[in-house]
Amino acid sequence: MKTCTRCKKPYPDELFIGARGGEVKTCPYCREKINRYGRAWRNANPDKHKEYAKRYKEENKQRDLQQRREAQRRYYKKHRERIRAKENKKRHDNIEAVRKIDRDRYAGDPSKKIASVKRYYNLNAEKVAERNRRRREENRKFQANADMESLFPGMLITQIVGKAK
Repeated sequence: MKTCTRCKKPYPDELFIGARGGEVKTCPYCREKINRYGRAWRNANPDKHKEYAKRYKEENKQRDLQQRREAQRRYYKKHRERIRAKENKKRHDNIEAVRKIDRDRYAGDPSKKIASVKRYYNLNAEKVAERNRRRREENRKFQANADMESLFPGMLITQIVGKAK
């Protein structure tokens, strides 16, 4: 049992849980009265309320911005796979528009593109090395196939290697 700080009456603990699981110090009956009073005051004094809300927003702009960013980070972390899949699909569906945006972004100053690429390579050195290794391996296979085709013109590689039926 907890005691309401306003009416000083004891109530069960579960009545003191607020929004988002936060703890409150007044009982629901007192909160209802406070809310009713607040609504009546806002309806009676719309200009004062508007000024108060504007001042509060200005005074707490940084805090609100920080809270919004934290909420966005938590959401992204929780739904990362779904968000990335949606972004990739959108990019794939609109690849020409994306390429045009990329071209336009660096059209005036090519050094920005070079700096962007260098920054990516520095941040993702292992990923780039692995991608380059795979590309070199594929190029070796392609080159070997091209050499075989030049030795045996008109034949398929599978016929040369013996995998064709």
